[in-house]
Amino acid sequence: MRRCYICNRVLVDDVIRVNQCKTHREHIFHKGIRGKLVSNHILCKDSGDSYSKEGSAFCKILDPFYLTEI
Repeated sequence: MRRCYICNRVLVDDVIRVNQCKTHREHIFHKGIRGKLVSNHILCKDSGDSYSKEGSAFCKILDPFYLTEI
């Protein structure tokens, strides 16, 4: 049984109980730093959405280190 790392509820495709949450495709390495690897077994949709807001600030800090198109 997989659980969200933030809210600790059980990850499921269809929520039918209070202790469950909807699965969410989460990038292992943030998409903003060109991460391509994703998993459905890390965060739920609600936790992933709130994390994305914080993660975008993190990516802006690293932005000068990434080359754009060559």
